[in-house]
Amino acid sequence: MKEASALRVGQYMTYQLHEQMEEWEEDMDKLLHVLPIIGTAFKKTYFDSIERKSVSQIVFADDLVVNYFAESLERAPRVTHRINLYHNEIVERINSGMFIKFDVAELGQATSTKTADIDEDTPHLFLEQHRWYDLDGDGYQEPYVVTVHEQTQKLVRISPRFATDGIIRKTGEDGLIDPNGPFVKILPEQYFTRFLFMPSIDGGFYGMGFGSLLMSSNSAINTVINQLLDAGTLSNRQSGFLGRGLKLGRGKSIQVKSGEWKPVVVSFNYLSDSLSCFSKYVSRCLKEAQADYMDEAFMLDEELESITPTQTTQLVTLKQKTIVNAKGKNRWLLYIEHPEFTDCKMVVAATPQEYLQDYKESD
Repeated sequence: MKEASALRVGQYMTYQLHEQMEEWEEDMDKLLHVLPIIGTAFKKTYFDSIERKSVSQIVFADDLVVNYFAESLERAPRVTHRINLYHNEIVERINSGMFIKFDVAELGQATSTKTADIDEDTPHLFLEQHRWYDLDGDGYQEPYVVTVHEQTQKLVRISPRFATDGIIRKTGEDGLIDPNGPFVKILPEQYFTRFLFMPSIDGGFYGMGFGSLLMSSNSAINTVINQLLDAGTLSNRQSGFLGRGLKLGRGKSIQVKSGEWKPVVVSFNYLSDSLSCFSKYVSRCLKEAQADYMDEAFMLDEELESITPTQTTQLVTLKQKTIVNAKGKNRWLLYIEHPEFTDCKMVVAATPQEYLQDYKESD
């Protein structure tokens, strides 16, 4: 019986990934490319009541705010998802009953932290917070999803984040669970799946990627290159000081074009004594520092192999190969996709039967 049920769930999940979630393969490829660089990415899995299908979308670390020292998503007291919605998307949520009834004009002109060019089509930023909140005042905080408009702080939605079968009740003296007895715990529904390239060295929630490991070396290399360019530009322009005895006129200077000769009324020896140029040479120390920093960046991968355990090194190597190796990608997917597929299974279980009609007809 359980085997037949698992087979049906697996078949429907396969149908979802191939037929309903058109964005799943593209988002997964995008995640595999950016994960080795930024170190952390997320997938949000839920049932979209407007599109009437399951969705598993990629969420970058900048758009999911979690306490840095939280042990996991399950134990984090608050998880805030930054969502940008356009005008029509807000109206759709109001008409579907997902948001409360209100006039979109109350939100005012949307602003953006990424660009100064804003107009009526600029999306509004909403904060969807998955949190614990004692809404009924019984002394126990229940899991809810609270959505507010960031700019006006207008509350637009409060939705429970638990199901009736997620309420654990106290066992009676006969060893049976009383369905009307006092509850012990409420299990929240998890919408997000975390993907880590490698754990943070300070035990933080967000992982590390090669972008984090190379950040200090990259910044130093950029600084040295900028200084070398500035020094070279200064040397090529031949700036300096003019002596008062040169007699060019009050407050005047000489600007010479390429291939041009300027006549002067003083002798050559006196002219050389009246000019004092800045340094014509680029610092040798800067060149040596640039070479050292470049060598340090190139040697970082070899150093990782010497300071990390064998299994960790093999995992890092496997993750690197997933970018260009389809076989490695499939092997790694079996490892990292298990939590997301578990969320998909829970979404399937909660999907209304009327929304499964398309699958039954295609079958």
